[in-house]
This record gives sequence, C-alpha cells and structure tokens, in this order.
Amino acid sequence: MDVLRADLVGMKAVTLLAAQIDDQIVGGAVLNRSATVVGISNFFTEDPVSSESWQGCLALADALFPGVTFVGYESGDALDAARTHGFEAVGPLQVWIRDG
Repeated sequence: MDVLRADLVGMKAVTLLAAQIDDQIVGGAVLNRSATVVGISNFFTEDPVSSESWQGCLALADALFPGVTFVGYESGDALDAARTHGFEAVGPLQVWIRDG
C-alpha cells in the first residue's frame, strides 16, 4: 500500500524529506507550506522518538524555510519528543468530517 500519494511530488507547497543510508530510505517527513507556517507531518523513522532523527528533520526544515514557524500534531511519546525539540502543545486536535 502506498503511504504518500504520487501527486504530492508536483505540489509547490509540499516538500518531501528523506533520510537515506546507502540505498535505503530510513526516515522522512512531509513539509507543507501555508502562507504563515510550515506543517511537519508523516514523520517516520525506525525510532520515531529518536532525538537524532528529530534534529536532522528540523535542521533541514530550518535550512529550507529559515525563520518560519513550524507546526504539527503528535501524541504520546512522539509528542514528548517534539516538546524536547522546542515544540509546545497548544491545544487538542479537532477533526472534522462532512459526509457528501
């Protein structure tokens, strides 16, 4: 099953990050730029709470979008890891649905 849709590659507001060892992708994330912030989502690695993985992701995000506010959503251990790297929880996530 594909996790990310192929058409994301062509979207100007979306940047795909990948961490690679030899020829294998071992981690990554999706950066989604809006008018005011960059969202970090779909963060993955063998150890999703790894400090080194978060540092690498944020260093690259900072290099690509210097001075921009980064946002995202996490829970549990992943939220604790994000907090360790300067993020703060600002409220509960609200999910909306509309049947069509």
